[in-house]
Order: sequence, then structure tokens, then C-alpha cells
Amino acid sequence: MNTEPPAWENEPLIIPDGNCPHENFQAFVGVPRIMDRDYPNAKPKHFKAEIIIKCVQCGGNFMFKGLPRVISCDEVGTGASGCQASLPIIPWDGTLAGKITVKMP
Repeated sequence: MNTEPPAWENEPLIIPDGNCPHENFQAFVGVPRIMDRDYPNAKPKHFKAEIIIKCVQCGGNFMFKGLPRVISCDEVGTGASGCQASLPIIPWDGTLAGKITVKMP
């Protein structure tokens, strides 16, 4: 099992160019599996989607607004920079998630 982080996680953060129109983006998504125990046949206890978004034109990182600075297997959050979102996920069980609230600016 490969335990090394993906290459995009180790890239330095880049401040976006203020003159760039930011028209094209690249998203990097990793899904780490957090195991219950360190046994060969252990099942994952937690899953997370880790997301980084960059502007293709200037290479600048984008921050996630509205997410707390939290590193947790059970809570949505970002790291210290705010440029990597961490979202707890589970396998879908076929049910609907419930009421949807729509908020528009």
C-alpha cells in the first residue's frame, strides 16, 4: 500500500496573479482511507475527500470560503492556508440526504 501523499499535496502555494482573468481551473481530489487498525485485512474507518483548486492560467491557489480551519475525520474544514478542503465522506446507502437549502447571493 502506498502511504506517500500525492505529488500535488507537496507543491508550494502560489498567490494568484491579480491581472489574471482566472478562466480555467484544475481540481485535485484525493480520497484517503483511514483504517481502523493497522492489520492487512482491516476495513476503512473513515474516508475523506481532500480538494485543491488552482488557476490553470497563473498557477495560483484558490481558498475555500466559509469552511472552518479544522483537521478532523468527522468535520468539514480546511488546513491552515484555507487552500485545501477536507470533506468527510461515507459510501452512499441509497437514501436521500434530506431537505436542501438554497442560498444565493
